[in-house]
Amino acid sequence: MDFLRIATYCFFISYLIFCHIVWNGCYNIYSSTEDEVYNMLYYRKKEKRPIKLEIRNELKVDNVKKVYVKKAPCPVLPRPIKSLFHLNWFRKSSDLVPISIHLYSMFDEKNNFLGFILLSSAIFTILEWMYIIYLASMVLWDGIIKPILKLVYLAISIYLILRFTVIFLPYTKSYMSQENYKHVSGCVFNFYNIIMKISKEVGSFMNRVMQENGTINKEP
Repeated sequence: MDFLRIATYCFFISYLIFCHIVWNGCYNIYSSTEDEVYNMLYYRKKEKRPIKLEIRNELKVDNVKKVYVKKAPCPVLPRPIKSLFHLNWFRKSSDLVPISIHLYSMFDEKNNFLGFILLSSAIFTILEWMYIIYLASMVLWDGIIKPILKLVYLAISIYLILRFTVIFLPYTKSYMSQENYKHVSGCVFNFYNIIMKISKEVGSFMNRVMQENGTINKEP
């Protein structure tokens, strides 16, 4: 069972890398980027000038001229979706550039199979982004939001305990000696006053910060 699982993972990772290499082959052939293709597809009317895709003349691959004269641009995903394997560290690798061009030109004549590979690369990229968002949300929740909520919960709990203690403390006067009551009530009221003073200072500080930010935003 473990061997089958490992073999499945290896096949999945190999197919993922293969699809990304074929995807990068189109951009290596035309020596272009996702931003250039995206601008050509969606901002051509606004700019009123098409973006030219330069051909990489120094790379020689058999039958690659058929791909050069292809009218359709390379596939592109909506911004800012981009796989880690679509970045220059992988796309512009000296060992992978000729391989990617050769694979893309080899599958270019088989439109259905090439389309399936490119679609798989796009799906893997979307899944990769979903996983990154999931990890970021988990880190944000466990590292920032959850501790802040715990501190807020602790502060509210302490405030409520002190508040109810101050309210119900006079009713306990008959159950303890006068010296003990003065000592306990003095400690409780002093601590309560300190907490209230700190909360007022924090509230006034936050109000000043918000007012300063509002003044800065209003300035031209």
